[in-house]
Amino acid sequence: MRWIFGRTALWFWVTTLSSIVAFSAAQDLPEGQGRNLLEVSCTSCHNLDRVKRNHVDRDTWNQTIQTMREKPNGPTLSDEDVNIMLDYLVKYQGPAAAAPAAGGGDAAGGGDAAAKQILQMSCTVCHGMDLIEAKHTDKQGWTDVVQGMVAMGAQLTDAQTKTLVDYLAKTYPEAK
Repeated sequence: MRWIFGRTALWFWVTTLSSIVAFSAAQDLPEGQGRNLLEVSCTSCHNLDRVKRNHVDRDTWNQTIQTMREKPNGPTLSDEDVNIMLDYLVKYQGPAAAAPAAGGGDAAGGGDAAAKQILQMSCTVCHGMDLIEAKHTDKQGWTDVVQGMVAMGAQLTDAQTKTLVDYLAKTYPEAK
């Protein structure tokens, strides 16, 4: 009996705290049905800081949502909910939403800007930039690193992999 009460109490507090974190994290996201879906579907495992710091295209958001749906404790979303969430994310957290904050640079969203988005969305989910910045290797070395991360679960298309490897090789070249 004590074990059941203890588990119930733990579940109650975890759920309550998750709701509080979700509510506070989403406060600076615009109102909308998509935000509500994000709060309900995503914050049971993590906060919305990951969402707020990323400005990626629809395909990348879709890939992220599908990856989360496939996880054992992932959100249960209908296809309609996914489309609502995607419309919301592209509108408020897509590449166009980041353009004013970028202060110029690569306005087309390709090249370095696209690579930085891929880096943030795929690499810094598991580890910090300090690990990346400390590594200096040639293009083949970066290819091996990125392919190793993909083998461990990083979700990258072939085009994203090429963009990321080119950027890493240029930005963190082998020390001579």
